[in-house]
Amino acid sequence: METLGSLILLGLLIYGIAAARSKRKKRRARIHQGPPPLPPRRFPGPEPPPLPPRNRPAQANRAAEGSPGPRGLSPLQFPCCPFDKQRNLPHAPQKIFFDSAQNLYHCSHGHWFKTNGKPL
Repeated sequence: METLGSLILLGLLIYGIAAARSKRKKRRARIHQGPPPLPPRRFPGPEPPPLPPRNRPAQANRAAEGSPGPRGLSPLQFPCCPFDKQRNLPHAPQKIFFDSAQNLYHCSHGHWFKTNGKPL
């Protein structure tokens, strides 16, 4: 009787070890898989023709540079963001803006900082 009980116990032990190893292999395989691929893009109908280039006069270019900041600073002279070091560059979209109501600058990522470039 004792031998039968020990054989059953040994069989259950071997089964438990085998089940744990197979579960570990499945988990490892699932962890090492990348994300599923994205579905292909499908555009209905033919592609639209490209837009014609915009030719803006020089006055429009100057107006697009932004409004002056404190003491008549141009947007290219604004301080850089102390958090992510964004700054206004010539011939690029404006990244740093001046809020005259609060007398503060803010960047395009939403960080606010003082006129001396220090964080709030």
